Amino acid sequence: MRLLLVDDNPIDREILETFIHDFDSSIIIMHAEHGEEAIALLLELPRKDLPNLILLDLHMPIMDGLDFLDAKSNLNDIIQAIPTLVLANTGIAQNVLRSYIAGANAFIERPIAPSLFRKIIKSIFAFWNDVALLP
Repeated sequence: MRLLLVDDNPIDREILETFIHDFDSSIIIMHAEHGEEAIALLLELPRKDLPNLILLDLHMPIMDGLDFLDAKSNLNDIIQAIPTLVLANTGIAQNVLRSYIAGANAFIERPIAPSLFRKIIKSIFAFWNDVALLP
């Protein structure tokens, strides 16, 4: 599995990467610090190297998560089909609704407790890596 992690916070990226690799060390993780960088990466990668899944923070500089989802929906069908999961520090109802309308496949509120966050990451990858068929 290839994953694109879009988050401007290097500490959050490191924590996520550790939790993901604790679950499955073979997952290839690409990084982008904001939506604009993620769009550029998706457009430059050959089809065979595109991520199978995108984990997306909502609040980032330059291009936030909602703007990324809007931009992604205007790209080619292959990129549009990549499942995108929003990871946010708060599940404000308006952000949840706007994320789904913009094309998110899931909205996950990031818990404060590391042990719960680790369980959530394990559940996410147990489903998307072992159960779901990905493009």
